[in-house]
This record gives sequence, structure tokens and C-alpha cells, in this order.
Amino acid sequence: MTRTRRDQLLLAIKRVKQRLKDGEQLSILKVAEEAGVSNSLIHNRYPEIAERIRAETGKSSRTQRNQAREELAESKKTIAELRRDLRAAGADIQRLASVNLALTLELDELKAVTSAANVTPIGRKRPS
Repeated sequence: MTRTRRDQLLLAIKRVKQRLKDGEQLSILKVAEEAGVSNSLIHNRYPEIAERIRAETGKSSRTQRNQAREELAESKKTIAELRRDLRAAGADIQRLASVNLALTLELDELKAVTSAANVTPIGRKRPS
């Protein structure tokens, strides 16, 4: 009985899975070597087999796509939060710059007043 290439690949998946040691994962390359074909043959001619192998290792196209979508949504959320923080920081900087300018002007005015000959700073006695 002649087996089809697809059947050979499915059997190769089973054999590879049986021989895997702890920590090892199923891969297209291992299945291709077991079946005596190139891994590009599996990718190009048997994409459903390749997808099945990826699905068993948690690397299916759908899983990867969903994971990428989740990461993108999380990134967009983080960017929105950072932009809000940046706007708030910009507003704080403008407010602090305004307060700084007002205090600088007030300090200059006080220096001018206290440096006048006829003015005695509070808490000091006038020279006689």
C-alpha cells in the first residue's frame, strides 16, 4: 500500500512527537528530516501540515496574529497614557515658568527696594 506524501508527513509528526525529550519542541525541520523531505516542501506544498505543526508548538499564524493584535492594542493604550502625561507635564512646565517669572520680578523689585539708602530691611535697626 502506497502512502501519500501527506500521510507520510502526518506519520512523521507522530514519530517525532514520540521521540521528543523534555524541553524539546516539535518543529517543521524535525518533521521534514524524519519524512526525508525538505522543510521548504512542507512550507510550500503542505501549508496545512506546517500550520498544524505551528499550532502544536503554540506558534500558529492565528495565535501569532492574535498575540500581535493584543500587543498592538496594549501599545496604543500605553502611548495614549504617555501622551496625556506629556500634555499634563507641558501644562505644569508653563505654569511653573509663569510662577518663576513672577517670583523673579518680585525678587528684583525687593532687591531694588532694599538697596535704596533710605530703606531698612525688616528686623534690622537703622544705622544712626
